[in-house]
Amino acid sequence: MNDKKKYLNNFRIFLILFVMLSGGWAASAYAQLRYTKGDSSWYVFSPVVVTGARYSTSQNNLAARVTVLAPEQLEQSTAISVADAVAKLTPGAFVTRRGVAGYGVGTSGTGTISMRGLGGKPNTQVLILIDGRPDFMGIFGHPLPDAYPLDFVERIEVLNGPGSAIYGTNAMGGVVNIITRTQHEPGFQTRLSIGAGNFNTQEYLLQHSGKFNRLDYYLTGSYRTSDGHRDNSAFSAQTYSLKLGYQLSRHLSLRAFTSMTPYEFEDPGIIGGNPEFESGDIKRYTGDITLENKYAKTTGSVKIHGNWGVHDLADGWHSEDRTRGITIFQNAFLPADWTITLGLDAKEYGGIGENSNLSTFLQNSLGEEYLTEIAGYGNIQKILAQKFIFGAGIRYEHHSLYGGEWLPKIGLTYNPKSRTRYRLTVAKGFRSPTARELYFFPSSNTDLEPERMWNSEVGFSHFFTEWLSFDAAGYHIDASDLIRVNTAVFPNTTINTGAISYSGIELSFKAEPAPGFVFHGSYSHIFSDEILAFSPNKVMLSAGYAQKGYGGTISASHIDNLYAGTTEADAVDDYTVVNFSTYYRINSHIRFRLNLENLFNTEYETIRGYPMPGRTFLGKMNYIF
Repeated sequence: MNDKKKYLNNFRIFLILFVMLSGGWAASAYAQLRYTKGDSSWYVFSPVVVTGARYSTSQNNLAARVTVLAPEQLEQSTAISVADAVAKLTPGAFVTRRGVAGYGVGTSGTGTISMRGLGGKPNTQVLILIDGRPDFMGIFGHPLPDAYPLDFVERIEVLNGPGSAIYGTNAMGGVVNIITRTQHEPGFQTRLSIGAGNFNTQEYLLQHSGKFNRLDYYLTGSYRTSDGHRDNSAFSAQTYSLKLGYQLSRHLSLRAFTSMTPYEFEDPGIIGGNPEFESGDIKRYTGDITLENKYAKTTGSVKIHGNWGVHDLADGWHSEDRTRGITIFQNAFLPADWTITLGLDAKEYGGIGENSNLSTFLQNSLGEEYLTEIAGYGNIQKILAQKFIFGAGIRYEHHSLYGGEWLPKIGLTYNPKSRTRYRLTVAKGFRSPTARELYFFPSSNTDLEPERMWNSEVGFSHFFTEWLSFDAAGYHIDASDLIRVNTAVFPNTTINTGAISYSGIELSFKAEPAPGFVFHGSYSHIFSDEILAFSPNKVMLSAGYAQKGYGGTISASHIDNLYAGTTEADAVDDYTVVNFSTYYRINSHIRFRLNLENLFNTEYETIRGYPMPGRTFLGKMNYIF
């Protein structure tokens, strides 16, 4: 059976299973249906989000598309990290992987998050936030996906499309905001998790949290290791995190978060390539201190943040990078349904890069460099006639090399009926060159210009019933000065390329016909005359069931039109992967979980030359007390 027939057959098998499970579960649940009456019932199903604005608001109030990955979704999926969760649960997002565990770093590092045709290699066009503040490697400007396990994650909010008007550089294709865990209820809880799977994969996790008087805290520690599914593809990581909160008064609170992730990885290289493999020893640290204020008519915060890293690779590379900054914002909720937000951000990023194994020519292209950015921004929102919500914002970003850049956005939502919503948004995206692109290695170029893009989007959402919803978005992107490495010259040089325009659609539905039953589906497609790296068409389907003592989820992703670069030679075969997860709770303290990935043992790659593993399993036991 050839590859095309094989993945089509696997997909048909999944569809049959999906329909059977959906029909059976829906039929058994029919008698249990309960409906919520009321003209504003659509708000009940609209989660409260903070990404897209600097304050908590209904998802339906935002003109931009925001996907919320709730704790239940994260728990019931087979995701092993934030990047993996975004790939499996977010419409329009694609993430590269190369093995059972570990994304690695360097030229063959994976974990690139692409959204709406933008991501970059390394990943510099989608911004990662931790509790609303930026987190990326100071020299290369990209996040380290191995530093974001799900251990300390409460939920994830994903903004599709540019968020530069609020968050500045790197927020071109989208924003992934990691909301860290907080102990909300008084008392104490401890959770111990032990897991094991094939390829000698092991997981150990300890979480302890508490809240008493004015103090709350959340502490995690974990260790993960795997031999990998190929020779020389081992990975091991430790993660430690602590979140503290103290209520200073009725209106003021102080919060602090810190995490540390030392990890080691091996990279076996592409199949048929150089047999020598790369290895690395990485240490990542991150933290922030936040003073929050919450009054009836105004909320805001002052946050001091930073992240640091030490990277040592087998080829002799050594770097010490840092990003540090401050973010200040204040919201005012005024009469006549006005909301105004004013903010100020400042950050410095860069580091030291060296390699004693390089020739003098190459060594001279390393050193120590830092960049600074200072920005002020404002945002307004106004409710008109109880049916329109108008929003507009603008940010002025001042770069130490490029001077000022204006980053505007405008949005409008229209709710003609309680179950229907239309939205329109136009926003500018922006990314300034990284320290690596400007100063490090012979390919660097101090004459680079920032990347710029405009995203125009229309959207529609509708609740057919209280338990069935549908959302559609169409967008058009015009980008200019995208930064690429020109391999046609020696030495390779980083340059700004010309303009590019393309369009896309994102469709999704969610059905909850009865308590415990949930069905998701989505489809994303990009229409482009040019090849966009790591920006395939994507179909996702999932069916889940959960009761007090047991539950399960079956899901599938179908990927086609995938390219690992920007030429026809970079094409990657289409594929369909089916995953399954189930759990059984013995009592209030003990629960077992089994994750099965690639249920039909599909042969596939997300990057050329790195075959993904076949069927894998991971069993876990959780003990909560």
